[in-house]
Amino acid sequence: MCGRQRAPVPFLNLFKVVFRLAALAVVFTSIAAYAHASAAPMVVPRGTAIRHDDFIFTVVRAKRSPSFQGDRYSVVVRIDNHALRVPYQWSDSIVFVSDAAGNRYAAQSKGECELPPGASRNVRVDFDLPRGAARPVLHFWDGVLMGDLFDGVAYARVGVRLY
Repeated sequence: MCGRQRAPVPFLNLFKVVFRLAALAVVFTSIAAYAHASAAPMVVPRGTAIRHDDFIFTVVRAKRSPSFQGDRYSVVVRIDNHALRVPYQWSDSIVFVSDAAGNRYAAQSKGECELPPGASRNVRVDFDLPRGAARPVLHFWDGVLMGDLFDGVAYARVGVRLY
C-alpha cells in the first residue's frame, strides 16, 4: 500500500464545496448588512413612491394641527399591492415618525386592513409629537421580504418629510 493513493471520498468533496459556498454566503451577507447599516438615510418629499417588495407606499397628504401636548400629525398613506397572488397585511404599527434629535414616535392610531392582490387603499395614521419635535420624518418598517433583498432593503432607509 505504499505506492497506492487513496481514492477521494465524494462525500468529503461535497462537504468542502458546501462549506465554501456557505462561507461565501456569510461574507456576502455581512458586506450587504454593512452597506445597509452605513448607508445614509434619504429624506424625500410627500408623493414619492416607496417600494417594499411588491407593495408601494406613498404619503398622499400630511396635516399638522396643534394639540394640548404638542402637534398632531394626520398622515394619509396610499398602499398599492402590486403582488399577483399575495394579499398585504397593513397595520399602523408599520409606520413611525422620527425627529431631528433621533426620537421615535409610534402611531397613536391602531388601524389594520388586508389588501388583496392588485388592490389599492388610502389609510390615515395619526401621530402625537411633543412640543419641540423638530423636522419630523415618517418612516416605514415591515420587516424584510424577498423582493427587498434585491435593493438592499432600501425602503427602510427612506423617510418622508412631514415639515
